[in-house]
Amino acid sequence: MIIDFIVKSKIYIFALVILGLIFFGISFVFHDFIVLIDDWFIKTVSENIVNDGLTQFMKVITNLGGVLFFVSFLIVVFLVVSNKKIGYCMFINLLIAYIFSVLFKNIFRRSRPLIMLIEKPIDFSFPSGHTMCSIVFYGFLIYVVSKFVKNVNIKRVINIILIIIIFLVPFSRLYLGVHFFTDIFAGMILGIVCLLMFINYVKIKELL
Repeated sequence: MIIDFIVKSKIYIFALVILGLIFFGISFVFHDFIVLIDDWFIKTVSENIVNDGLTQFMKVITNLGGVLFFVSFLIVVFLVVSNKKIGYCMFINLLIAYIFSVLFKNIFRRSRPLIMLIEKPIDFSFPSGHTMCSIVFYGFLIYVVSKFVKNVNIKRVINIILIIIIFLVPFSRLYLGVHFFTDIFAGMILGIVCLLMFINYVKIKELL
């Protein structure tokens, strides 16, 4: 499995950390360029994609990356799944991502975009917590499904659905105007780093 190779090789640690450092460096040194990119994405989405039907759909999708959904899902896992280690690992993985998300938000303290299609969140914008937590949460689900589900067809269908959600949640945040593109990009980087490092930890400790 590709994810096993990436985790074992440790290449992701160096590649993603370097990419993250480059991005943060660009944010400070080339601030005007970053603003230009963010403005272009907001303008492109608002002028070419936004419509009433899609807006309602995105409001549903964005909730799949929220705290309420994650907590509800974890409660179901603890009640239904006999292997409680799965639930504990999912919880710890998500909690780590959430803590890092809050930490970075309060370090950078970036304001939200001015025009939104939903109620303005009370926290800061950078990085996107929904993006980061979605990658960590659904990415770990893909790992669990790949490890425990034996039926190849069922495994493939579930993983495809999870991958689609991983892409849709970040897009919903951009579409609804609660995040800049660079918020989402940073959330993706941090989410992937947290996910793969946690999977590596789980494999080393043989927690699952």
